[in-house]
Amino acid sequence: MKNFLRGGGILALLAAVVLGAASCGSDPDVQPTAGVTEQHWKQIEQIAGGAVEKTYAFTAAGAWTARSTASWAVVKSESGQAGRSELRVEAAENTSGAERSATITVQVKGYGPSSFILKQQSLTTASKDNETLDRWMFDYMKTHYLWNEAVAKLTPDYTLDYKDFLRKVLVDVAAQGDVNHDDGHWSVDNAGQSVRQSFYTNIQRYPKATRGTRETADGFGIDYIVYGSFVDGSGNPTGELFFIVLAVAPGSPADKAGVRRGDYIVKVAGRAITPTTLEADWGLLMSQTSAATATFSPGVLSGNGLGVGDPKTLTRATYDDNPVWLAKTFDSPAGKVGYLWYNAFNLNYDDELIAAVGRLKAEGAKELILDLRYNGGGHVVSSVVLGTLVAGDAKKGQVYANTTYNADRMAAGEKAAVYSLGSSIVKYGGANGNDARYEPIATALASSLGLQTVYVLGTSNTASASELVINGLRGVDIEVRLIGGRTNGKNVGMEPIVRELGDWEYDFSPVTFYSVNAKGFKDYSDGFAPDAALDELSGDIYPMGDERDPLIASALRWIGGQNPASAALTRADGRELIALPRPARRLDGMIALPLE
Repeated sequence: MKNFLRGGGILALLAAVVLGAASCGSDPDVQPTAGVTEQHWKQIEQIAGGAVEKTYAFTAAGAWTARSTASWAVVKSESGQAGRSELRVEAAENTSGAERSATITVQVKGYGPSSFILKQQSLTTASKDNETLDRWMFDYMKTHYLWNEAVAKLTPDYTLDYKDFLRKVLVDVAAQGDVNHDDGHWSVDNAGQSVRQSFYTNIQRYPKATRGTRETADGFGIDYIVYGSFVDGSGNPTGELFFIVLAVAPGSPADKAGVRRGDYIVKVAGRAITPTTLEADWGLLMSQTSAATATFSPGVLSGNGLGVGDPKTLTRATYDDNPVWLAKTFDSPAGKVGYLWYNAFNLNYDDELIAAVGRLKAEGAKELILDLRYNGGGHVVSSVVLGTLVAGDAKKGQVYANTTYNADRMAAGEKAAVYSLGSSIVKYGGANGNDARYEPIATALASSLGLQTVYVLGTSNTASASELVINGLRGVDIEVRLIGGRTNGKNVGMEPIVRELGDWEYDFSPVTFYSVNAKGFKDYSDGFAPDAALDELSGDIYPMGDERDPLIASALRWIGGQNPASAALTRADGRELIALPRPARRLDGMIALPLE
């Protein structure tokens, strides 16, 4: 039994990879599988044409050696011992004019080999593709970026890799008096200085084969986690860590395997979780690598310690990405209270969102707790649908949000896009100025609750289209009571563009507009402060939708006419947990798409 550290932590999640390999013939001393797990390589690794050194982390079951089949791909770390290891491969510049391949093999003593293919573009092809993408992004930013005048002053370097190019443009714009301050999330460092953590403007690359599968997710389905540390009998850290699951996608491999919010994980691939494996374990279990499986041992809480349960193995799969995770009602002295855990604003599931709130209405819900604690945003029209479901007929036709563009676009005749509650007519601010239609906004009226007050559960992960709900409803005088932590502060949105190049699709999402409510308010880049401040990690983690959850319990107290604040929260085992931001997801943001 292991003890908890009372104070200490951060974010991450479990995982380990078990990779099958080729048969080892008739040698009885050789295991039929590869002795490699948690590898950070795909079966085919694509690299650019320039000279580069790549490092791939993995875990070896024993002493190992590595080799390459090509002289241009030199293995710099040729051997190692059991445990967490690094494979370093140095690729020479490819001036051959054609793509080339090398097979990289790791051989663990007593096991079969583990191999992957390293494919390198021709330097000519890679340079041409980067220049094409660089020019494409820069041209769009010159006309559509919210601070396009600063972009026009730059001298672009089209020789850079497309990601390096974009970052340099954003940094060079920021150097002009920090004009694009609102393009990014900021925090305060230990010296009290504001530091930009990241830019919102981004470009993502996806295999073209994923086209048409945007309603599915791929991975294990563990959506968010935190960690803490074990201590010995004297209260000193042992160097071993544990994870706690905060969110699991319904219908995902993790959900089907019985993984639940509040579960502990104490081992990955049969070994302890340590600071040196923390990042890799987190990446694997959050589906940030291409790993096919993840094996872990759950923790069994007993007193002040954790026992080790039987191992579980998750197998990566695609699953329905419906963001309506849970809709239920609570009984309270004030009557039926609806509860909705909504995890992303995805217009492909607006019918499911409407149906879920319709069920709450049919069950007699007179109040609504809207759980957006991990909702990073998504489509603007879906936010309008949700706003309509809250507000109802009394606010029909009132402006929920409008967009403001850069001065050049407005001077050229582009009008602000205006989204109104309950109205399928969206005054779309395209170049032709034509109105557009989005029928689910009007359809939502029949299922709406018609509330004057709504209770929103939020954290620093509540961003973009989620914050639009708060700002939009307050703009039409609906009281939004925010419980939890300060929200992210993303008051800007994107109009993404897409380009295909080779086998890839590139989604470019620069910041192109501010979101403004009916009262003209848009200045929430520091986030919305909670009306009832509570840190969910200071209390025990309960299953999704459990009324003992500190944020849900606070909302229920408030609805019942009591003080929403609680006594100081404590955890049953005395530990403290600290969370880092989740990995970005495809729908994170405030996304305005062209409508017909």
